[in-house]
Amino acid sequence: MHGVVGVPYLSHYIKKMFPADGGILRIALPVVRSYRTTADADKGGNTQGNQFSYGTAMNLTDAIKALPYREKEMLYNHLGELLQEEKSIRMQEMESRMQTIMKEICTAMGISEYNSQNRQKSVMLARIIIANILLLIGGTETSVGKIMGKHHATIHYYKNLLEVWQEYPHMYREELELYNQMKSRYEIE
Repeated sequence: MHGVVGVPYLSHYIKKMFPADGGILRIALPVVRSYRTTADADKGGNTQGNQFSYGTAMNLTDAIKALPYREKEMLYNHLGELLQEEKSIRMQEMESRMQTIMKEICTAMGISEYNSQNRQKSVMLARIIIANILLLIGGTETSVGKIMGKHHATIHYYKNLLEVWQEYPHMYREELELYNQMKSRYEIE
């Protein structure tokens, strides 16, 4: 198709996906992606639609703007639900990865089973290292604390302890060596 895709076309297509009975809302990006603007074609853009362009994004935005308020509200609510689902899935994946890393670090440090209450020096050292590795891979103090059975303030304290180790490398040479070994296992810079 050559020329600017009109809002009425997209609006009509989107309206087909907003059934009056309040069914699931869907915007078919593959369909929207298949149309290009005149500007894209004039720039030598691919008019076959294998790429998503700024022009089609603007057309989608225009199409959404053209929707009646009720349909915009339905779309907003549905997108919120989709984002929550995806966030939940990502959080579960992150928790699983953090638990795996925690077990691997414990095993590598000779700790048979992680215990958040054990006060032996080797276990406390492992907790400091685990917390800081999990923070480096993208965990938050709260999520790391949840995985480790500790309060987020304790995780913050572990983060500060690592900074002290790094500030005084001669005093904490062994601790830093262990930390760097574990960090290199997970290819963290």
